[in-house]
Amino acid sequence: MIQLQRDVMRLDKEDLFWVGNVVGLIVLLVAIAILAPQKERERQEYLAKQKLAATKVSPTATTATTTSTSAAAPSKEANDRVVTAIRSIKMGAVVGSDDVALKPLKNDQTKSKALADLSKAVGKKALHEIEPGDVLTDSDLQPASGTK
Repeated sequence: MIQLQRDVMRLDKEDLFWVGNVVGLIVLLVAIAILAPQKERERQEYLAKQKLAATKVSPTATTATTTSTSAAAPSKEANDRVVTAIRSIKMGAVVGSDDVALKPLKNDQTKSKALADLSKAVGKKALHEIEPGDVLTDSDLQPASGTK
């Protein structure tokens, strides 16, 4: 036992440096091996949700549909303004008035059933990740708990 202690004490700083690096690499590889399958599942779920959201896009629609109940026809400008995310909204987060805005509809953002009224988005929960610039529809949102 005394001989072993003397041998350990003979390790110089360079030897300890390499031992520390090897131990650190082993810990890193074990962590990667444990977390990689979980991260891959999360990635696959995210991609599936994005693919589902992409299927909601109508390639033939050129303007948003509106649900105006007034007798007078809404102006063309009102038809071209849709509820758009102005910042990222996490899945399950309640949409706030500072998360969305009415923005002009761009040709590459056409969606059927796009929301044209901010009140139809504010206070609802996001059913998936919503990125800045995304045009919101009813199918992107669900009523927040505690709301009617």
